[in-house]
Amino acid sequence: PTALIAANNNFIVSGFDIDQKKIDSINAKISPISEPGVQEFLTEAIENKHFYAYKTLQPADCFIITVPTPFTTNKEPDLKSVFDAYTAVCKKIKPGNLIILESTVPVGTTERLCEFIEKNSGLRPKKDFLMAYCPERVLPGRIFSELVSNDRIIGGICEKSTNMAGKFYSKFVKGKCFFTNSKTAEMVKLV
Repeated sequence: PTALIAANNNFIVSGFDIDQKKIDSINAKISPISEPGVQEFLTEAIENKHFYAYKTLQPADCFIITVPTPFTTNKEPDLKSVFDAYTAVCKKIKPGNLIILESTVPVGTTERLCEFIEKNSGLRPKKDFLMAYCPERVLPGRIFSELVSNDRIIGGICEKSTNMAGKFYSKFVKGKCFFTNSKTAEMVKLV
């Protein structure tokens, strides 16, 4: 849904997933999820050539990570999908890129991911790349209206990261955007 909202607000979006059946379905304009509005948004985005899905992460100016973070059997958050996504980003990231994490994560994860990117890409946070946390808060059946109408908390690793992420979300969010740091934004989502 976030990708489709962006695509239908004049961003050129390259979706990325590891499930080839899902990718084929999306590119054939068949929604893999049952949610009001998804089919219409998907059809419009693909027909306008603003969205296409890939099995290989494509270069981008902004990477938005929205992956599941289930609990392990020990009731710990399973961040494997988050780190897998960031491993893929490390192979494509270029100086000046912005990375936004939307998945529900423990406080401090955004900063840990900055260290992970620096170690695996050689690029420095705040200097070579920007990063922010902006959790998605939506109810099933109302995803598109809530992505646009809900207030958003945006927490960057620095002021420039927060401002750049805010500039992105301001293109389609009609709710108020509250700016803070990544740890505060992570805590707000958990609370």
